[in-house]
Amino acid sequence: MKVTLDIQRFDPKTGEVPRRQTYDVTVEPTDRVLDALMHISRHEDGTLAFRKSCAHGVCGSDAMRISGKEGLACKTLIRDVADKDGDVITLDPLNHMTVQKDLMVDQSEFLSKFRAVEPFLMPKEAAPASGEFYQSAEDRALGAGGIVTEVGAPESLWRIWNGLRESLAAGTSDSADPSISPHPEAAILAGKQAVNSIQAMRAASSGLEPRLQQSFLNDKESVYRALANLLIAQDRPAEAQQVLDMLKEREFYDYIQADDTEDPRTTRTIYNAIEAEWNTGYAAAADPLPELAGRIETLNRIDPSARTDGEQAELARLAAERDTLTAELERHLADLPEHFAAITPQARAKQNARLAAAPGNKRALLADLSQRSGTRTGLLQFILLPGHVRILLTTPEGWHSTVTEITQEELNARIETLAKALRNRKSRPEEPAKALYDALVAPLADQIEAAKLESLLVHLDGRLRYIPFAALHDGERWLAERWSLVYYTAASERQADLDIKDWQVAGLGTTRAHPPHFTALPAVADEIDGIVREDPDDPEGVLPGSVHLDQAFTETVLRRQAADRANGILHIATHFDLQPGDDSRSHLLLGTGETLSLRDLRLSDPALDLRHIDLVTLSACNTAMGGADGTGVEIEGMGTIVQRQGARGVLASLWPVADASTGVLMQTFYRLRGERPELTKAQALRQAQLSLLHGLL
Repeated sequence: MKVTLDIQRFDPKTGEVPRRQTYDVTVEPTDRVLDALMHISRHEDGTLAFRKSCAHGVCGSDAMRISGKEGLACKTLIRDVADKDGDVITLDPLNHMTVQKDLMVDQSEFLSKFRAVEPFLMPKEAAPASGEFYQSAEDRALGAGGIVTEVGAPESLWRIWNGLRESLAAGTSDSADPSISPHPEAAILAGKQAVNSIQAMRAASSGLEPRLQQSFLNDKESVYRALANLLIAQDRPAEAQQVLDMLKEREFYDYIQADDTEDPRTTRTIYNAIEAEWNTGYAAAADPLPELAGRIETLNRIDPSARTDGEQAELARLAAERDTLTAELERHLADLPEHFAAITPQARAKQNARLAAAPGNKRALLADLSQRSGTRTGLLQFILLPGHVRILLTTPEGWHSTVTEITQEELNARIETLAKALRNRKSRPEEPAKALYDALVAPLADQIEAAKLESLLVHLDGRLRYIPFAALHDGERWLAERWSLVYYTAASERQADLDIKDWQVAGLGTTRAHPPHFTALPAVADEIDGIVREDPDDPEGVLPGSVHLDQAFTETVLRRQAADRANGILHIATHFDLQPGDDSRSHLLLGTGETLSLRDLRLSDPALDLRHIDLVTLSACNTAMGGADGTGVEIEGMGTIVQRQGARGVLASLWPVADASTGVLMQTFYRLRGERPELTKAQALRQAQLSLLHGLL
């Protein structure tokens, strides 16, 4: 559901009067108000001030007025204050307390009274001269007693494991340098447990109604990113890449609102031998607890006066077994930091190296791809984190990593500026294109050149998906002039170019306007005429095939041409309106004025079989930058859906270009691919882009 948070904003340092600011946030009814605030802080407005400490209702630091009533943001569920889409939740600082900024109040008076009360339980050691008592790692692990009570409940368990990760990492998992974490290995294991709990939670929730499934993991992706960041900092990039793949997979399945038949329930992070050893002890104590709890609950439902002696004895036995396992589980959790501290650096390095060389690792895949294509290929991945971007480069020989210090707000502003410049023909996009290049590519450009890479797979995150990466500029050249670029999706690794010697193309398109949403595309007729050669004597067409324009472009014709095994290419030149949300909101315009949603294409019966299709080209896609909450998942989702139907590749625009340049680019691309089959699709596209860029067409 989508709710509006109406928040009082006030900074006494500026001298301005208090004002109201609203934020539209997509949430689950079972999310907390604190989760909505964290989403705003991380993804929309990092200037919003509020307190968050334990986040579990113990410290009280996030107290505020919620829809007129005082409460804790971490204990108030969305469903407690909002019933339906569009409801407004007002948030104000506590009354009778001095506001420091926004929802933060001065708690010094309260704390002074609190300190004046002598606690019933006092520590044995003397109070420190200044500062505070620091909790040991063992105490923190014991403090995760919620794990004991929530075993078998992934809906709560992931939050507790993630809290333990944050505690063990001392808050560094999201930082630019998480290597300073006091217990990084233990924090990584807790992070893996959190991610695996989220995976189980997603699978378990696939039966929810679609609107809840859509928002199911609204903020959970931050757990994946923080864990990947921590793994990279500990020189464990192969494991980080698996976590990032799981994030892409999670985004895709959430986008299509996957049902039980599609949800990859078995996907979990891998554990090294050291982690697996600790997990064995954990599982021995934890796994029996849910069943024990169920049996105890069943017996407790029986009125004590009606229980038989056997039932009473069984209840006592089960309770004793539960208490024994609980004590063992608490002991095991307390041993978590010590378990990893006892491992020698040599043993740890050996385990990390073993996982890095495991079958399917990205380095080996790139080496294989480079050999098959004859083009040295690398993988460039981005992780968007609060305050910085983690950049990971993988080559056939190894990994390189760095960070760029930049806030989400600044990065999004640069993306927006470049997107506007590229859409405006009168603008000069080189400057905003270089601003993004400096942040995202320049930090590892020397390593890319040193590895002699010719092609880059680009693994994008967040709103980076709304810009064409080839349009970044280094001050002298566009990225398209330096490397071939291919976008990495959840289905990328299982695709390879088909060996098609004689390409045949089905050209489908729309030239007419279909008000009120779809304008005319007058250049489409010439675009397809220049690509498709229906008659052997046709001097215009580049490839043999068939043309289906306007009224001849129906759903039946589209399915028939997609199923025709003589076709190696589907060239579709029509509006494809990509919208954030789910795959039912993105629509392909047919020549008849009717539309097909991505969901219609994905769930068609019989299913589209595109295994013989080397390329699906969509030359008039349009994206609206997704609004404030958009992350570009709809763009990647479209490509993944087509590839999962069997197509080897997808070539799509981010917005339609209503002139002859699109047709010229496509004609050159197809001609190069047909005349020089040794070129990959990415290489042929780059050559066509360079020819257009340098005025050779």
